[in-house]
Amino acid sequence: MKKNHSLRLEPGTTKILRFFPLTAYFMACLTGCSGCDDALIRLPDPGLQEDVFQQKANTLADILWVVDNSESMRDEQRKLAAAFDGFFQELLRSQVDYHIGVVTTDASEGGTLRAFDGNVPGCEACRFLTRDVGCSSVDGTNEQCDARDVFQNLIAAGTEGASFEEGFAQAARALGITLGEQENARDFPPANEGFLREDALLFIVFVSDEDEGDKDAGLPIRYFERLFRGVKGRGEENKIIVSAVVGWPRGDSGFELSELCRALNEPDGADYPAASASLESIEGCVDASVGPDVVAEPSQQAEVGERYLRLACAQKGVVANICDADYSDTLTRLGVEAAGLKRKFVLSAPNDLDLGSDGLLYTDDDCHLDCDQNGSYNDAIDEVLCVSGVPLRGESRVAVPRGENGWQLNPQNGEIFFEGAFVPAPGTEVYVRYQRNVQGAQCPSR
Repeated sequence: MKKNHSLRLEPGTTKILRFFPLTAYFMACLTGCSGCDDALIRLPDPGLQEDVFQQKANTLADILWVVDNSESMRDEQRKLAAAFDGFFQELLRSQVDYHIGVVTTDASEGGTLRAFDGNVPGCEACRFLTRDVGCSSVDGTNEQCDARDVFQNLIAAGTEGASFEEGFAQAARALGITLGEQENARDFPPANEGFLREDALLFIVFVSDEDEGDKDAGLPIRYFERLFRGVKGRGEENKIIVSAVVGWPRGDSGFELSELCRALNEPDGADYPAASASLESIEGCVDASVGPDVVAEPSQQAEVGERYLRLACAQKGVVANICDADYSDTLTRLGVEAAGLKRKFVLSAPNDLDLGSDGLLYTDDDCHLDCDQNGSYNDAIDEVLCVSGVPLRGESRVAVPRGENGWQLNPQNGEIFFEGAFVPAPGTEVYVRYQRNVQGAQCPSR
C-alpha cells in the first residue's frame, strides 16, 4: 500500500512526502505477471523524492495604505492610481476577501481612514474598499470598475499635508494604537471601526518621497517592528507584512534594491555593510521620467526612505523605488503579497540532494532529471529539481523553469522560492521532484 506522510509547516501549507511502492513490483513478478520485465526496467530509483505543497486558498486581508500627502507627492499619487489594475487583479484572481483603506502621514488627521467622496453601489461615502464594490473587469476594457474609481479617489490624498511626515505613528493610530500608552488597548478613530478584522492578514504599505519622522530623535525602528508585530497578538506575528514604496539612492548606490532585504536580514553576512551604507546615502533618487539633461524639480526628487526600508525588510514585505517611471510591476507584486499567496516552500530532505561528487549546486556533475518527460536529460527545463504547478494566470499544471520568472533554490535553508511572474494559483499544489543521495540511488543522467 502506498504510504503518505504529512508534515505540518506554517499555517496554510502542507507538505506530503511520497515514497514509491517497490514491494508491489517484486510481488507481481514473483507471481508471474505479464510485462514483469518491463516493470523491473521501470523500477523507480529508491532515492527519487517528490514533495507536494499546498498553496493557500482564498483568505481575508486588510490592506492599509499610508500615503505621504505633503506638497511634493502629486505625481506619485497619480502613478499609484494609474497602476491600480495590476494590484487589484491579483486580489480578484485569489478571491481574497479584502478591506482596502488609506490614511495619510499628516498627524492632524489622526490616522483616520479617508472617505470616498463619490457615490457607487456598495460604497456610499465609505471609508474603505470591500468586495461589495463591483468591478467586472480590470484588464483594460471599457467595462465599469467602480472599485478602481474608489481606490483612485482614496489614494489621491492631496498635497496639503504637513511637511513633517509621521508614517509609523499614523499607521499605528489607524490601527487603534496611541504611542506611549498601553499598547494592548485599542482606541480606533470612530471612522475606522470595522476595517481591522481579527482573523485577517494585515498588510501595511508606506508610500513617501521622504524618510519617516524625525530621523535623529524619533522612536527606534525596533520599537515599531515590535509594535506592528503585536497587532494580532502573541503567536500571530506572521499575519502582519509591511511594504514600502520610497526613495532609493540615485545612480550606482553600490547595492541593488532587489537584494536589500536579504542582506539586511543577515547582519553577520558579507553584504550587510554595503546594504546598510546604501541606506545612509545623502543623494536620493530622481524620477525616472526626467531626462538626463533636465534639472529635476524638488517635486521630482526623493530622499532615501531608510526607516521605511529597514522596517519593511524586517517585516518580510515588498520594497520598491518611488522614483520608478511606472508602478505597474510594484503594485502587481503588492497585490500578490496582499492575496496571501505563498512564494516559498521548504524541501523535506535538502541535505540529501544529490549534487554529484563535487557537492556543489549547478555544476556539470549534478544529477539532472527529465523534467519534461521526453526521454532527454539535457533540455533547458531539465534540472537538479523538477518543479511544476499551476501559475497565477493559468489553468493547467506546467513545468516551471529555474530563473528570473521561475524557481530558485536557497541551498542554505533548502527553500524553493518563486520569482517574477510565476506564483502558484490559490488552492493548487506545487510538485518538487529530486534525486536523493542515498544508498541504492542511481542518477539517470550520469
